[in-house]
Amino acid sequence: MGRESPEVERVKAWRRRVRARWFSATGRREEGSYWLVRSLPGFLPKDQVRLLYRTVGDEPGPGDIAEIGSFMGKSTITMARALLDHGLGDCRLFAIDPHQGTPADGLPLAALDSTFPVFQANLRAAGVERLVEPLLMTADDGAVELARRGVRLRLAFIDGPHDEASVRRQIRDYRPLVRRRGLMAFHDCDPEGGNYPGVWPAVEGELLHGEADVVARAGVLWVLRLRD
Repeated sequence: MGRESPEVERVKAWRRRVRARWFSATGRREEGSYWLVRSLPGFLPKDQVRLLYRTVGDEPGPGDIAEIGSFMGKSTITMARALLDHGLGDCRLFAIDPHQGTPADGLPLAALDSTFPVFQANLRAAGVERLVEPLLMTADDGAVELARRGVRLRLAFIDGPHDEASVRRQIRDYRPLVRRRGLMAFHDCDPEGGNYPGVWPAVEGELLHGEADVVARAGVLWVLRLRD
């Protein structure tokens, strides 16, 4: 089945924004945020939007959030809206991405030098700009910067470079920043290999042999809780 025309996509996005406003106006915050996120471009299927939102909203205790790989901000906004809807506005969300442009078939960003202007515009449109601190740097440099600041995380969401060596390095760099019994989540993590066959062996090898437990999964989005 081919990609729908830009006009059809625009109509669908408009309808989803209308639903978002209606649910928000009637006090159904999760549904409002869900449909708002669904109206945005990006790569986060609806079941994964639900899981990521609830993972952030239901996680007790202190700590901030680090997202490694933000692209156009769909997952960023999902997490920020969960913080906003659950009264967790004091939690900082560090969005770590160099925003150097990622060509993608059928997306208007393919010809852009940087994805950052689109990312910023989407944050503003979603009303979450004040909750997000973008760090325009690589995953490696982001870990160094957060460690320098003494940041402690409730959640590290890993969706940066997808080769096995990079994912292993991200796990090793960000795990020490996650508080005791905190969460690490991984996108494009597929035991069958999928489009990014390096992610699963990195997660399995680094965390799934006594270091962490799987607490939830939606497709290729996995959420793990670190053990003591």
